[in-house]
Amino acid sequence: MSRSLRIAVYPGDGIGPEVTAQAVRVLRAVEAGAAQTGVEIKFDLTEFPWGINYWKQHGRVVPDDFLEVLRPFDAILLGAVGWPELLPDYET
Repeated sequence: MSRSLRIAVYPGDGIGPEVTAQAVRVLRAVEAGAAQTGVEIKFDLTEFPWGINYWKQHGRVVPDDFLEVLRPFDAILLGAVGWPELLPDYET
């Protein structure tokens, strides 16, 4: 059995990138473990640089077409988002 999943990775802000990096490590371990049992699974990960740093450059936390960008993916791995001191969540 072989399966490939396209996953959009949006690490987010604050602790989000650290937590997301560990989640990616788990996905890679799942790939390796599955391979040992004869099952092939591949996670095709695409990381997006959205969040507070994107907002600092563009005045938005994501591009206008973010839904269209994400639509082709099978899943989204979303880290913690937000930075209340700079951009309260009610302003995003």
